Amino acid sequence: MEKSKQELQIERIMHYEAILTEAAAVLRNLDQALAAFRQLQPGVRELEAYYNSPVWRQDFEDDEQGLLPKDLKRGVLSEDGIYDILTANLEYVEKIEQREDQPMAAPLPGNPV
Repeated sequence: MEKSKQELQIERIMHYEAILTEAAAVLRNLDQALAAFRQLQPGVRELEAYYNSPVWRQDFEDDEQGLLPKDLKRGVLSEDGIYDILTANLEYVEKIEQREDQPMAAPLPGNPV
């Protein structure tokens, strides 16, 4: 049985309402995440300076020699862990900075289906 004009209209409105609701939630979360990312940057720069310093090397060596407490959380002394975080941070900074050059959305259609 073929759907009535009103049934099609209701389905269409419900479809676009779901997209609108999802977009609003995603954009709200994205805005919060971008604000948190921006606020994190001074700390990341500080972390990078520590990682590239003789102080980090000394902390690393002291840990290797068992001079630090066994229960001390020490992820920051993991060369791979800190390098991976610094690299991922840089990649996201680059993605955010180049956003004007690469549009994410296709042009809006003239008429919705």
